Amino acid sequence: MTPQPELAPRPNQNRSTGPTTQAGKDSSRLNALRHGLSGQTVLMPWEDREAYQSHCASFLKTLAPVGDIETQTAQGIADDQWRLNRARAVDTNLFALGHFDYAPETGHPQIDAALTSARVFRDNSKVFVNLSLYEQRINRSLEKNFDRLEALQATRRAQEHEAKISQIRQNKARLSTPPSPAATPLPDHESAHNRSGLVPTSSQPKTPSPGQFVCSTFSELPAEPGLPSPDTAPDPAHTLQKAA
Repeated sequence: MTPQPELAPRPNQNRSTGPTTQAGKDSSRLNALRHGLSGQTVLMPWEDREAYQSHCASFLKTLAPVGDIETQTAQGIADDQWRLNRARAVDTNLFALGHFDYAPETGHPQIDAALTSARVFRDNSKVFVNLSLYEQRINRSLEKNFDRLEALQATRRAQEHEAKISQIRQNKARLSTPPSPAATPLPDHESAHNRSGLVPTSSQPKTPSPGQFVCSTFSELPAEPGLPSPDTAPDPAHTLQKAA
């Protein structure tokens, strides 16, 4: 490759150092700014900026957006309303400006005011037409933003309602489900009967119901006075043999 020749230094190359003051540096930051439609820099007087911020805060509080999308849409509504109010103010101020441009003719305040308004509208008819178109575009944008915000909030409320209903149903199902019975430990003698295959019996005597016969062995019957107990009663066969 052929080496490129070095450029000759310019006469004022060392003198050009850019802005040195803070005001010059702040101004040079906007050199690449063309129209500013997509930027976040808003140029307005200090008192107007305070009124604008108060206006936006009031709208955001009233609309109560949730999330970034709803907040941006609500901010668009606030901006549209701010522009619409400004257009209406411009319309009113145009008529007020005519009272400084035209001198009174008749000396009657009401007649001079009516004539001044007519002259202002006649001489600035194109301005009023453009202002009317400007208001119509703002109104359409305002309606679209309102419809969009209502749709977003309705969808969010429906989702929150479904989530609450689902949570309530889960809580009801959890409360209506009976708990599983806990295993009750058996006494030691019943556990032994179960291990041996026998049916466990209760240690408490059962009281017979009326009309029910109870069969008991001799050992369970109480001994009457004057009679031998069943354990010491003589054997019938032995008695008959002795008699013979």
